[in-house]
Amino acid sequence: NVMYTSSKANQTLIGHVISSEKFVESSLQCMKYCVNMANGHCKSFNHNKKAGKCQLNNETERDGIDVLRQVEGYNHYYISKSHPIMLP
Repeated sequence: NVMYTSSKANQTLIGHVISSEKFVESSLQCMKYCVNMANGHCKSFNHNKKAGKCQLNNETERDGIDVLRQVEGYNHYYISKSHPIMLP
Protein backbone atom coordinates (compact mmCIF):
# COMPACT_ATOMS: atom_id res chain seq x y z
CA ASN A 1 0.00 0.00 0.00
CA VAL A 2 1.30 3.41 -0.98
CA MET A 3 -0.04 6.48 0.79
CA TYR A 4 0.64 10.13 0.22
CA THR A 5 0.61 13.00 2.61
CA SER A 6 0.52 16.64 1.64
CA SER A 7 3.20 19.14 2.44
CA LYS A 8 2.36 22.82 2.57
CA ALA A 9 -0.27 24.19 0.22
CA ASN A 10 0.79 26.44 -2.66
CA GLN A 11 4.20 24.78 -2.91
CA THR A 12 5.82 22.60 -5.56
CA LEU A 13 9.06 20.73 -6.09
CA ILE A 14 10.99 22.21 -9.01
CA GLY A 15 13.55 20.43 -11.19
CA HIS A 16 12.46 16.81 -10.76
CA VAL A 17 9.42 16.50 -13.04
CA ILE A 18 9.67 13.30 -15.10
CA SER A 19 6.16 13.33 -16.55
CA SER A 20 3.19 15.69 -16.79
CA GLU A 21 -0.49 15.01 -17.22
CA LYS A 22 -3.19 17.49 -18.24
CA PHE A 23 -6.89 17.65 -17.40
CA VAL A 24 -6.36 16.06 -13.97
CA GLU A 25 -9.17 17.31 -11.77
CA SER A 26 -8.28 15.71 -8.44
CA SER A 27 -5.25 14.94 -6.32
CA LEU A 28 -6.47 11.35 -6.14
CA GLN A 29 -6.31 11.03 -9.94
CA CYS A 30 -2.79 12.50 -9.92
CA MET A 31 -1.79 10.07 -7.18
CA LYS A 32 -3.00 7.17 -9.35
CA TYR A 33 -0.74 8.31 -12.21
CA CYS A 34 2.19 8.36 -9.79
CA VAL A 35 1.42 4.96 -8.25
CA ASN A 36 0.97 3.36 -11.68
CA MET A 37 4.27 4.65 -13.07
CA ALA A 38 6.57 1.75 -13.98
CA ASN A 39 9.44 0.73 -11.69
CA GLY A 40 8.38 3.05 -8.88
CA HIS A 41 10.16 6.02 -10.46
CA CYS A 42 7.51 8.44 -9.19
CA LYS A 43 8.30 9.46 -5.63
CA SER A 44 6.13 12.55 -5.34
CA PHE A 45 3.79 14.75 -7.34
CA ASN A 46 2.66 18.34 -7.72
CA HIS A 47 -1.01 18.99 -8.45
CA ASN A 48 -2.81 22.16 -9.51
CA LYS A 49 -6.56 21.54 -9.32
CA LYS A 50 -7.61 24.81 -10.95
CA ALA A 51 -5.28 24.33 -13.95
CA GLY A 52 -5.85 20.54 -14.07
CA LYS A 53 -2.10 19.86 -14.08
CA CYS A 54 -0.31 16.89 -12.54
CA GLN A 55 3.49 16.75 -12.41
CA LEU A 56 5.16 13.47 -11.45
CA ASN A 57 8.55 13.77 -9.72
CA ASN A 58 11.47 11.35 -9.34
CA GLU A 59 12.46 12.90 -5.98
CA THR A 60 10.85 14.35 -2.89
CA GLU A 61 11.85 17.42 -0.96
CA ARG A 62 13.20 15.05 1.68
CA ASP A 63 15.42 13.13 -0.80
CA GLY A 64 16.97 16.00 -2.64
CA ILE A 65 18.83 19.10 -1.70
CA ASP A 66 16.09 21.10 -3.33
CA VAL A 67 13.40 22.72 -1.30
CA LEU A 68 9.81 23.35 -2.15
CA ARG A 69 9.08 26.64 -3.86
CA GLN A 70 5.96 28.66 -3.39
CA VAL A 71 3.80 28.45 -6.51
CA GLU A 72 0.21 29.61 -6.20
CA GLY A 73 -2.35 26.87 -6.78
CA TYR A 74 0.00 23.87 -6.56
CA ASN A 75 0.20 21.35 -3.73
CA HIS A 76 3.08 18.91 -3.33
CA TYR A 77 2.52 15.30 -2.20
CA TYR A 78 5.10 12.66 -1.32
CA ILE A 79 5.11 8.97 -0.42
CA SER A 80 4.55 8.31 3.24
CA LYS A 81 4.18 4.83 4.69
CA SER A 82 3.59 6.06 8.22
CA HIS A 83 0.96 8.77 7.77
CA PRO A 84 -2.65 8.45 6.66
CA ILE A 85 -3.65 9.72 3.25
CA MET A 86 -4.57 13.40 3.21
CA LEU A 87 -6.01 14.68 -0.04
CA PRO A 88 -7.96 17.94 -0.26
